[in-house]
Amino acid sequence: MIAGTFSPDGRWIAYISDESGRSEVYVRPFPGPGGRWEVSTEGAEWVCWRRNGNLFCGRSEEIVLRIPYRVDDRTFVAEKPQLWARIPDGVAWLD
Repeated sequence: MIAGTFSPDGRWIAYISDESGRSEVYVRPFPGPGGRWEVSTEGAEWVCWRRNGNLFCGRSEEIVLRIPYRVDDRTFVAEKPQLWARIPDGVAWLD
């Protein structure tokens, strides 16, 4: 695991790992037991949960993706990441 963050309800941990040969976002239940789901599709450098439960990741400091998902019992079902924002040159960060 390279970096991780807990969901606002504390039930999930999203983290970056290069176990596939490329840095991707994975989600697993916390504290477990349970599965592990790869939720990014084109690489990722960072991941974060918002207080409202939205999950975001970035392929770079300029590309921010939102990862829509739902939870079925103890299964995390992610949709394809969607472009949420392109950070313009000169902007340090969006919050």
